Amino acid sequence: MKISCNNIDSLLMEGDAFSLEMAGKHASGCQACAAKLASWNEISTVAQGMQTTWQKALDPRREATRAIEVVADRGRGRHVGRPGCLRVEGQ
Repeated sequence: MKISCNNIDSLLMEGDAFSLEMAGKHASGCQACAAKLASWNEISTVAQGMQTTWQKALDPRREATRAIEVVADRGRGRHVGRPGCLRVEGQ
């Protein structure tokens, strides 16, 4: 498969192992595409770090929601409001 600079964006957006390998092979001989691939990899790394941060930030809210659901399931009240709301009716 012959890859040109016109294909690099499509390959990066595909994101599968074969497409990224082909993009890397082309980028090894093309300075402009090498810079684009480096930027793509940097953005991917930062995005993964942001996802981890968001997951950690959401954990306490998830635990609070689970606790409310347990109380509601025990018949001591029913959950009122949106997930994460700490108000339980009927206690």
